[in-house]
Parts: sequence; C-alpha cells; structure tokens
Amino acid sequence: HPNIIVTLTNIAQIHKHNGDHQSALRMYRDALVKQRKVLGPDHPKVADTLSCIGQIQYQRSGFILALDVFQEVLRIRRLAYGDDNLEVASALNSIGLVLFKQGVNDLSFESFLESLRIRR
Repeated sequence: HPNIIVTLTNIAQIHKHNGDHQSALRMYRDALVKQRKVLGPDHPKVADTLSCIGQIQYQRSGFILALDVFQEVLRIRRLAYGDDNLEVASALNSIGLVLFKQGVNDLSFESFLESLRIRR
C-alpha cells in the first residue's frame, strides 16, 4: 500500500536527521523494494528513494556505492523526464560531487558542467 511506503520514508528521514544512518538505510531499502514492486523499477519515486540512499552513502564516505546509486538515479530520471530536466541536473550534480571526492576531477567537472547547462 502506498501509505506504507510514505511512512517508511518518513521514518527513514527521521533516522537520517538523528544521524542513525544504518536505520535510515534499512527503512529506505524497505521502501525501495515496495516501490519497485508497486510502481515499477523506473518510476521517478524509485529514483527519489535511491537518491536518499546515495546521499547517506556519500555522507558515510561510501563513494563507490553512492556513485552506483546516483548513476541509477540519473538513468531513471532521464528515462522519466528527458535530458534537460532539473531532476536530471540534480543527479548529475550528485555524481559530480562523488567523483570529486574520489579525485576523478575530469569526469567530475564534466558532470558539473552538464548540470549547470541544464539549470541555465
């Protein structure tokens, strides 16, 4: 039921706010499984939940995991919205941040430039 998904993500947000990333990830992943089942794997809400998971991985310095997640977010958002959408720009910015933290400055720069192009 969609209300269960909303409740799970709300609880995850509280855990994240309180710094309990492990519990937040557990709630987000539970919501993600249900979203994929109910909405399908390429629904924008799936991308939103994945983005929250990616943000936590980034905060925990799990850059490889965060990059994988943000790339999936980008794929879904491009599929849902096209290439020139602010949600796509946000995903590109997140990818740029992860790549920067990994020291992959050329790709980071490209990602930031593409995000900026869309936002203008």
